Amino acid sequence: MDVLNCDLSAEEVLLRFNSTCAHVLDLVAPLKTLYYKSRSEPWLDDSTHCLRQICRRFERKWKKDKLQVSLQMFRDSLFHQKAVKTAKSSNFTPITEKYLIDLVEHLKPTGSSIDVVPPYFLKQVLDVVGPHLLCLINHSLTVPNPNLGGLSSCVKQYVKNLGVVFDEHLRFDRQINSVVKTSFFQLRLLSKAKSFLSFKNFEKVIHAFITTRLDYCNSLYVGISQTALSRLQLVQNAAARLLAGVQKQDHITPVFGPYTGSLCVTE
Repeated sequence: MDVLNCDLSAEEVLLRFNSTCAHVLDLVAPLKTLYYKSRSEPWLDDSTHCLRQICRRFERKWKKDKLQVSLQMFRDSLFHQKAVKTAKSSNFTPITEKYLIDLVEHLKPTGSSIDVVPPYFLKQVLDVVGPHLLCLINHSLTVPNPNLGGLSSCVKQYVKNLGVVFDEHLRFDRQINSVVKTSFFQLRLLSKAKSFLSFKNFEKVIHAFITTRLDYCNSLYVGISQTALSRLQLVQNAAARLLAGVQKQDHITPVFGPYTGSLCVTE
């Protein structure tokens, strides 16, 4: 293409130049169509989003000034959780009988003594209790506070299974509080025995009393808030400081090795 042809007018030269630039851009950065991705939480509309913003604002205010009035304002703003739960129930699609049958058929046999209904027994009586079970599940998921009749007295906000405390929202706040409280209590006791143990033996004691508590059922912590995880990180940092003998104001990063959870300290 001879763009510098003197016989062409200025407009023709400009058109050829724009065409050349557009061709180069198509080769280097071709045009792509962006498809709209549906929201994973369609029940979060403008009203629930506004309530969440108000709650977060009061939470930041309370963390900043630590006043009792700010804490009360933050507690009063937590009603947005009820609004989100109500909006979530309105967007719920009831499960079908086919889905329930497939779910029960894929249950694996267990020998746990705490199973209310063993899987093999549920498969045998599914034809009889299936419709009632399906109605109970759909009613519980669509109604924020379902009336369970005689079973209402059995409903609890927290339950414990294999030493792990489960809450109704699966935030594991009470479980993490228990782990943090017990771990710091053990660290205070171990600090008194540090002078009587060698470094290798004291490291084994730290792993036996602290690391095992942090690692116990830690796969359940997937998806919880970063604030809750940071509390567990504080316990691990305190254990590393005690083992390495560093001060509280010293940075913790040099104490840990190149891999998370491994200590890089010397006797």
